[in-house]
Amino acid sequence: MGQEQPEEFLQEWKNRIGKDIFLQSEDGTVLASTCSLKELFFREAAGGMLSESGIVRKAAELGLDFARGRVLFLIDSDGLTAGLLKEVGEAVFGKTMEEDSCVGDGAGHYLLIAEGKPGKIAGEVEALQGSLEVEAVSRVLIGVSKRFMTPSALPSARKEAWLALESLKRFPDTRKTAFYERLGLKLAAMELTEEEAKAYMGSFPGKPEQLFSDPDLVHTGEVFLETGLNSAETARRLVVHRNTLNYRLEKIQRISGLDLKQFPDAAAFYYALLVWQWSRK
Repeated sequence: MGQEQPEEFLQEWKNRIGKDIFLQSEDGTVLASTCSLKELFFREAAGGMLSESGIVRKAAELGLDFARGRVLFLIDSDGLTAGLLKEVGEAVFGKTMEEDSCVGDGAGHYLLIAEGKPGKIAGEVEALQGSLEVEAVSRVLIGVSKRFMTPSALPSARKEAWLALESLKRFPDTRKTAFYERLGLKLAAMELTEEEAKAYMGSFPGKPEQLFSDPDLVHTGEVFLETGLNSAETARRLVVHRNTLNYRLEKIQRISGLDLKQFPDAAAFYYALLVWQWSRK
């Protein structure tokens, strides 16, 4: 077998299935792939397959510069390919997109790394998500890491983006993009172990199953918090009479003992809701 035959064989299969292919040894070493050296670096570095010193060394060898600040996007979609992601990414980010960073992470997602400019990144992510969804003809979810300045931060950036992406799947929401640095109490709930989540729910007053299984009560509580505990605005958003709103708030208090008109109780309600949603998935 000629030296180039494995790569040719892998490329043929990549053309058939539309995804990158990796030929690995038993210890995980990549022997051949359809990725470029930079693509392979981003996949291995973000996936935690390289040591910190190995990441720094390889980034230097490849001439990768992170000094201007980068953001890692973790993208989930059934209809997406690396080629499509690169095409749309270049249209949105232009030259600030890291070359050859549009690559599968080996766990069913795609990575994209671009320069993160304060004040612009939210609009760029929205444009990226909308364009990808149109082109892929399927739902597209995007988790966004914090800005990072060194290649050694790639593994932690990938974890941050994964947590942001997972929040879109675990917590009912209409949004399709999530930023790690904006997760707030969601992040605290997600970092609980299964045992810690069960213990917390066991200490929650009243009957959490009855409370959080009622969609009307849950939605009322969420909107009440979103409006800053403003009864008039909550009633308007829910399109209900003030008496109906008060009845629901009183029912929440009867079931849980929490008075959502008091901020500490409202915060306790919201955090318990997040823990309950996270632990049931």
